[in-house]
Amino acid sequence: MMLTLMSSTNNNNSNSDTTLALGSTFNEQTFYRSCLLGDLERAQCILRTTSQININRQNDEGLTLLHLGCISNFYGLVQLLLQHHAQIDIQDENGWTCLHYIAMKGHRALIKLILNKPPSRLPLMELSSSPENSINISKNDYINLCDKQGKTALILACEYGHLDLAELLIEDYKADVNKNNPLHYASIEGKLDVCQLLIKYGSNVKHVLMPKVVQEICQRGHMQVLRLLVNSKYKLSPPSRADGNSVLYHSIITLDKSVVQELLEHEARLNEKDVHDLLAHVSTLIDSIQHLDQYFDCLTCLFQYRTNFDDSKIAKYFIKQLAEQISLYTSTASSLVIKHALIRLKYLFALSLYGAQIPLRKTTAKWCAQIMCDTQRQVNLSDVFKQLTSTWSLRHILRIKIKRSMITFNRNELKKLQLPQHSQRFLAFDYL
Repeated sequence: MMLTLMSSTNNNNSNSDTTLALGSTFNEQTFYRSCLLGDLERAQCILRTTSQININRQNDEGLTLLHLGCISNFYGLVQLLLQHHAQIDIQDENGWTCLHYIAMKGHRALIKLILNKPPSRLPLMELSSSPENSINISKNDYINLCDKQGKTALILACEYGHLDLAELLIEDYKADVNKNNPLHYASIEGKLDVCQLLIKYGSNVKHVLMPKVVQEICQRGHMQVLRLLVNSKYKLSPPSRADGNSVLYHSIITLDKSVVQELLEHEARLNEKDVHDLLAHVSTLIDSIQHLDQYFDCLTCLFQYRTNFDDSKIAKYFIKQLAEQISLYTSTASSLVIKHALIRLKYLFALSLYGAQIPLRKTTAKWCAQIMCDTQRQVNLSDVFKQLTSTWSLRHILRIKIKRSMITFNRNELKKLQLPQHSQRFLAFDYL
């Protein structure tokens, strides 16, 4: 048992000596050796026959016998020490109490044993001095006590994914689900079931759906957790340029279309910095058709939901700059990748025309001439040209010289435009 106690502690403090400082008297030395060796009968006998035993003695790291018993899940030792008034509120050099170690290790059986013990300092028989790291607190304060990093026992249980223990702390002992944001730690560690529990009991999602936190969640690939946070119906607001990229931006560059859609449904928006960074992000995807496809899928969502691109100036600027970014790699990237990127770009432009995000003017005619219809994601170009012919004369249509795009418009499709018969004949010519 001594080896068990020592190895458990060494896993947490590998660079330091974890042996307890044995007492000055023979009885105290014998007591500590008995406890470390697991000889509880002898340890109990010593406690009954002498009053000069300091069971709360700390080693150089601030650990007591009770700490070691909780670390190694030594139920019998913990029970014996508590019967003789061992203090549960002593903190080690990291600010951890016994409850912190139990939460980290997930030793559920020790929770009730520890928390049924009053945490306030109790006088020991003929003990002249008390440990310096002992504090006088209520049970509620003890449960929510923070270590030097600001972590409570609940945070450690959530961070290490001990769902049953976290639920016990919340339901039976009313641990604060918002103190120092345990949901933050559970989210970045990808503990989906723990996140669901915390949200159920009222954990504040606002503090988690911040750009820096979401960036870390995305980088670690915990997209299911992000979906859960987004579906909590918290309204997202874009940060200013000075605050960095928004939540929506980090989701887009993760190339997860479903998360992007859910964010857009919750009114997420991009900021100015996001728009520029999305254009620059093409350089990291230009070598992969699959990644480009996923990237354009996310961009398509932005145009479909009219997020940020309801402004025609932003939409035209974005598509123009995106075309320039792709053209920079025509000499270095694969011709197949470049061709695929241009097809997706032309589709994106057609979509913006169809959604009236870019107005149909003569200045956009050269773009209309490049719209390709041989993409799997076809836009209903009949409706696009119906809008066009409602404001432009046939003479203007002829000047556009939409060659390849008009090939797909057979006579049946042209009839849907409800143009005069002579106009349909002109539009059916091959040179159009």
